Parts: sequence; structure tokens; C-alpha cells
Amino acid sequence: MAEITEEMRDKLRKPLPPEAVSQHPTKSYLSSIKSIYVAERINDVFGVGSWTLKGELVERLEKFVVVKAVLEIPKYGFYGEAYGGNDNTDIGDAYKGATTDGFTKIAGQQLEIGLDVFKGIKSRPAVKQEKATEKPQPEPPESKIRGFAVETRGNLPTTSKEKADTIPIGDLAEPNEWYTESLKKIKWGETTIKSFLGNKYQVDKSGSIFDVIGRLSQEQEAEFVQEIQDRLSW
Repeated sequence: MAEITEEMRDKLRKPLPPEAVSQHPTKSYLSSIKSIYVAERINDVFGVGSWTLKGELVERLEKFVVVKAVLEIPKYGFYGEAYGGNDNTDIGDAYKGATTDGFTKIAGQQLEIGLDVFKGIKSRPAVKQEKATEKPQPEPPESKIRGFAVETRGNLPTTSKEKADTIPIGDLAEPNEWYTESLKKIKWGETTIKSFLGNKYQVDKSGSIFDVIGRLSQEQEAEFVQEIQDRLSW
């Protein structure tokens, strides 16, 4: 089995061209990466026909589709998965959009494609002046982000954020306020959230969304917060 070399990793991390990034169609304060550029980068590094992408339906709600996207590159022993969602009124486009959503997450989180965009280093498209100034995004609870380690499967080098002293979530004054405002921004309703958490982490979905979140382990909750942050940054 071949290994992902540092040279290949450098090619994966190379900034995407400006035309690969556009303003989000519905959230003007966010940027969106065109998936075709992600596919092109994977082809350039690993080879055309060397990888497969599958979308497994997790749940279809009235106005939302949740899909688990699975990306595999057998020659390099790479396996990546992520959950994506889409609310397109055309069900076919919704499935495609949800799979693409998961695909770009895998590419960013596990293959490091488009990291400059996720980090906010690449300039976002200008927003028309006549539009109202967007309300600043709420800061996530500090304990949710600091000390969070990211582990990937396959031969891609594992990265980890430097651990730091954290504040237990129980000591935060209003941890639910960040969830409420952030989930509203990404348009995730109570049913969607419960379904997502229940299916991904196999936790009891009864009670309020905060009851369900409270059943997650520290690592699971940190991952869920990262999921929200990723969606807010697009």
C-alpha cells in the first residue's frame, strides 16, 4: 500500500485558484468552495479513477436531506466520511448537494484541501454595500474548541491542536446561547439536529436539543461544535 508523502500533502494544501471560491448563494457573509475544484485537486494528486465517492442516505425530512458521504482512495488506504445536508426542493438535487457537502468536508478536514478558505486566510468575495451589515457570529464556548484533537484514517499524517486548559461546560454562563444563534444561522431546526445527533452518535433523541447534546461525550460534543463552525465558515 502506497503512502501519502509530504510532497503530496503539500500539493493537497496548495491554495485553490480564486475562481474556486464564491460567495455563498444564500448566506452573503460566507464563502463556498466549488466541488469540481476539489475533485480536480484529488485527481491531480492521486490520479484519475483512483478514488470513489458514495452517498448513503441517513434521513430524509420534509425539507431536508441528510447524507453520509464516504470517500475512499484504496491505493493509499485512505477512508474518509462526513455528514452533509441540503434543503433543495428538488429531491435529486438535494441528494447530490448533501453528498457534495460531505465531500468538501472530507476534503477540507482530512485531505487539507482548501484550508486557507476554512481558516479565513483567502479573501472572501465582496458583499454588496446595499445589503445590511451581517450580525457578528457568536463565539463558540471556549471549552468546545480548545484542546480538540482531530484524528484521520488512512496514511494521511494525523494533526492535533495544542492542548490547553479548558473551562468545563458546566461552568459556562450561557452555553446554550451560542448553540441557539449558530444553529439558527445554518438553518438547522430541532428535528434535523436530533436526527443528526441520534444517527451519528447513537444517543437518545428524546427531550430538547440541549438534552440530546448533553448526552454526548466531550469528544463528540467537540466534533459537533466543529461541524457547526465549518458550516458557519462556508
